Amino acid sequence: MIIVPERLIAGLVSETDVFNAVEKVFVAMARGQARNFPVVREAIGCADALYGIKAGFDQAGLALGLKAGGYWPSNITRGITNHQSIILLFDPETGQVKAAVGAIF
Repeated sequence: MIIVPERLIAGLVSETDVFNAVEKVFVAMARGQARNFPVVREAIGCADALYGIKAGFDQAGLALGLKAGGYWPSNITRGITNHQSIILLFDPETGQVKAAVGAIF
């Protein structure tokens, strides 16, 4: 499994790369080749936090993944960002985790 911390992401992909990837998946969605799964979002009952999971599959690009994370409103008083999350990418053929990507920023 590859682990990619947030501090490395900007050096690995450009804004143009990201834009092109998003465009491709929207085209795949329009063609019925990709879809988002139902979003789960709940108050966790601790620290006024909200936590959610967003997932989807792009059959055209063979990308399967999820983003898990949430919003902790009091984190700013701790000197950390209010949003905390991670992206997990899976091999759609085997279900094995391929990458964990930091997704706070």
